Amino acid sequence: MPGAVDLEELGLGFAILIGGVVVAVVLIPLLLFGVELITVGFLIAASILGRSLLGRPWVIRAAPVDGGAEALIWKVVGWRRSSRLIDEVATALAAGTTPPPASHAA
Repeated sequence: MPGAVDLEELGLGFAILIGGVVVAVVLIPLLLFGVELITVGFLIAASILGRSLLGRPWVIRAAPVDGGAEALIWKVVGWRRSSRLIDEVATALAAGTTPPPASHAA
């Protein structure tokens, strides 16, 4: 019959339309979000690497929760030194003793 619409062609056209909508609405935004996450990851890695290689100090800050006393601040060069100092300060504060002085950290 001329002018009659074949149901198979109609179903195929509908499936292609739905597929295009799914790609446009779901897949493309997910891919763009993934690219953003990868970019942020590279920026964070580059900043950590740059800070380590350029010798800029990490700032370690210990502040009381209630905000009553003044915060203690140390500037430490190096990832390992800063990690070690954080452990020392946390141990000293948990034991109720005075943490190491700032000159010890540099």
